[in-house]
Amino acid sequence: MPGPVACSKIAQTMQTHTKTSSLFLALIVVTALLNGCGGGGSSSSESSSSESSSGGAGGGGGTITPPAQAIWGASAETGNFSEWNGDGGGDVFRRLNDVDVTSSDAIAEISQDQARSGQRSVKFSIRTDPAFYPNAAKAQVVRWNEPRQNTDLYYSVWFFIPQLFDVYPEGPDRGQGWLNMFQFHSVSDAGRVHSGVVLFGRSNPIARTNYFELFLSPDFGNNIGPLNSPVDMPFGRWFNVEMRMKCAANGQGLVQVWQDGVQIFNLPNVTTNQPYADAYCHWMVNAYGQFISPSPTVFYVDDLVISTGRVWQGG
Repeated sequence: MPGPVACSKIAQTMQTHTKTSSLFLALIVVTALLNGCGGGGSSSSESSSSESSSGGAGGGGGTITPPAQAIWGASAETGNFSEWNGDGGGDVFRRLNDVDVTSSDAIAEISQDQARSGQRSVKFSIRTDPAFYPNAAKAQVVRWNEPRQNTDLYYSVWFFIPQLFDVYPEGPDRGQGWLNMFQFHSVSDAGRVHSGVVLFGRSNPIARTNYFELFLSPDFGNNIGPLNSPVDMPFGRWFNVEMRMKCAANGQGLVQVWQDGVQIFNLPNVTTNQPYADAYCHWMVNAYGQFISPSPTVFYVDDLVISTGRVWQGG
């Protein structure tokens, strides 16, 4: 592992280029992580320890994909959302019932509260208490350029969930509570939009755990019920979620999901896109839901990467 001087030089490079392109900044962060300089201001020895584990509050385990395979990345170190919308290839949304708002009911902002690498991350905060029903708040970052240009890609994001959350109530119709955290929409230029693949955050009130549920839209003819992850979702530390998403119609799609490098879902031969020549997919990471405790529901995301190959490199 490099010493503090080497990591300091990388940090100085980031400061020098704070106004350069978002991809260049993201690749600087990638370089820092590959050289063991990630992790919320840890020393060299502390970084080495955290990289060999599943990650602590200041930094997660594993490494980020080599720059040669990364085609887009966002570290939030620009202090704004230019990594998402600076090139017109994505955006950030704060919505209430799908109407843009500027209130505290739906917040997406660059924050220094938590950071996996560097000093910043994206903070999501949405109002979700029962008294707010039937409103549904959404805070969301989106990329559409890369999935439109390449239908088979790997999408990686690091989550920090401060505390256990409860999604309630459960009933015969799965209840009114839900939390959409990671999803793909199938969109056509003609305006047809479908929510094709979704990772929901769910809760087990008896075991007091959270976990992911994978949902594939039945609108596309998928006859697969919601699937529960065999691995609990941690809270109070950074953890990684990576999805290989092949956006395709007519049973030619593929969905594979890993949590901290462990595969939790593998669904070949599924339909993930509409059967139209102008249809393509959007990637969204978001806090979007209702009937969740605590309210506001808050979590953070950092070091997002879109790649042509696996992002997780072990840890």
